[in-house]
Amino acid sequence: MRKYFLLSAVAVLMATNVNAETGTAFAEINTYAEIEYAYEVSCSEMNFGKIILKNNKQDSWVTATGTYSENVLSVTGNTIALCSSDDEELIEAMVEALNHPEANGYTLTTSDFDPENGVGGMINIGEYVAKSHVGPNDSDAGISATIYIPEGAPAGIYTGYVPVSIVY
Repeated sequence: MRKYFLLSAVAVLMATNVNAETGTAFAEINTYAEIEYAYEVSCSEMNFGKIILKNNKQDSWVTATGTYSENVLSVTGNTIALCSSDDEELIEAMVEALNHPEANGYTLTTSDFDPENGVGGMINIGEYVAKSHVGPNDSDAGISATIYIPEGAPAGIYTGYVPVSIVY
């Protein structure tokens, strides 16, 4: 009986070893990272001021420097944006980028702007004029633009921003 018990135990152990295969797994994971450094440019607000239009509701335009179309009665409180950085090359690159025609196409909207329900208004901003060496430092730039006020734009306060990203 001992013989059969011993043979049974050996047979079970052999079967367990055969069914329990072992192996090695290997994997490679490709990885990638790109690091860039960003220089900060600080800019003051560009303010087109308080614009008084004639009541004939025609298309109009105003620049941040204070020039305007004949449909505008007056502009007060307007200022260009002054931008500065420690890197003069960066300011020159920013001036060049803003003076490029592709820099146009941003909008200002009223806070209640809802085009689906016909509420509020939107005006386009474009034709940037940027000049370097404006301001107290050689690395400062002055930036102006033109806003286009479409016929029938509602009265209100219009706000927005223009992102500027430069690779140089």
